[in-house]
Amino acid sequence: VVSKLAETSPNPTVSELVRAARTRLSDTAPSVRYASLRLVCATAKLEREEDGKLFGELLSRSASEGENYRNHVLKALDNAIFSSGGSSVVERLAILASSADVPKSVFSELFGARRAMLTDARFDMLAKVIIDDHIDRLTQTDTKPESATMIGRVLQSLAELSPDAFEGHLTTLLDWLTAKPDINIGKDHRRLEACKLLKIALPNWVSRGERGEVEHFLQQLQASLLELLEVTDLPLLREAARAYVALACCGGKKRSLDLAEFLDQVEYAMTFLRGNISSSGHDLRQLSIGNQRRLGQSLWFVTTAAAELWEADRKVLSDLNITVESLRQFAAEILKILNRIGLGTSLSMRYCALPCAGFLASAFPALLQSSGGEDPAGESLLKFFSESLRVPELVPRCLEALVDLMSALQAKLDLASTAGQTGPSSQKVPATTKAMTAAAATTAVARRSAAGVDPSRPMQNPNQNQSTLTVALSTNLPSQW
Repeated sequence: VVSKLAETSPNPTVSELVRAARTRLSDTAPSVRYASLRLVCATAKLEREEDGKLFGELLSRSASEGENYRNHVLKALDNAIFSSGGSSVVERLAILASSADVPKSVFSELFGARRAMLTDARFDMLAKVIIDDHIDRLTQTDTKPESATMIGRVLQSLAELSPDAFEGHLTTLLDWLTAKPDINIGKDHRRLEACKLLKIALPNWVSRGERGEVEHFLQQLQASLLELLEVTDLPLLREAARAYVALACCGGKKRSLDLAEFLDQVEYAMTFLRGNISSSGHDLRQLSIGNQRRLGQSLWFVTTAAAELWEADRKVLSDLNITVESLRQFAAEILKILNRIGLGTSLSMRYCALPCAGFLASAFPALLQSSGGEDPAGESLLKFFSESLRVPELVPRCLEALVDLMSALQAKLDLASTAGQTGPSSQKVPATTKAMTAAAATTAVARRSAAGVDPSRPMQNPNQNQSTLTVALSTNLPSQW
């Protein structure tokens, strides 16, 4: 009834009823919360900034409410973006991007569902319109950092589904990389987003483009990415390293040999880490500020390199005489360095190292599991996280690293499950897994609190909210992981 009334004309009674329903979204009774959601979604639109904030709130709540709740929110969001009258699709997406912190997975689901409803040609046409608009928005010098992040998530989702639509913008992305950084923070965000987008869209374009044009572009891109491997902006350094490995792997044998220069930098960074960690012991505060900063850069660089090389084309690695076993040993050595930093006395270095522990563990899940006490790496990493949760300054960073780790493990588990590679494990869950589940529970409480949900209230369907970490680590993972 509310939906029909809202379609005809503005109705003060309907507006008052919906406002009242929003106050019941946190009701203690699950049936009341779900009924309130249906009422709010029946009239939800994307015409003002407040509408975007509402969807952001609903998506945050869906993390603790179960799959049915989330599906209802996604259906309402799809309807508000693609089916409503009034402003165009790009304008509605812009409202959402400017006023709500929406995960990239949401855009992937929305665009994936839309692609299933349209022909390839119609979806590519829609994708091109959205991409053209969002590239223009990122080019604007007054783009806020948070808006740039959201616009980037939209573009990444579309790059995965319709890489052809980016063909006309590759030069623009290269221009963003080569532009000199200035005091405008939006410039650095464009460089960051350019690295992410090139990593996704580059392989498709290289396989289809003219040989001479492709080779010239790749040479320019290689030079730009090598420069970015020296930046002090750690997230940008990480994305540049990821894009460089993607460049090497998609450019054929001649281009893959350029990975040797990348590996030289990896070895240099490892040498720097070994020397400074050994000389300072556990007290990294003895190092100069400059060396501590360089240590952080090197740590982010080598952990990203290990994770990306592990996911790289095995044939490309074979051309460089890199074996699976050597990569495992490389990752194990980095983990030992991380553990020494994690148990050290330098708070700033521990803060810097926490995300690196997540990068490494998500690529090499086996490092989290102990081998009957012979290799205590998993227990040491657990201690690193556990100790960090006891330090107020490190708690947000630690929770962020744990959430990213669990998300990465779940994504790999889903991929393997889709391919029919995994099944329920008959083995006993390792002690490390059980202990880390406690950290996962802490993360869940924090996320529920941030979403405005009483952490003490039971989840609506516990079976749908099983700890990702428990599932991922207690399952027989494929041997190549």
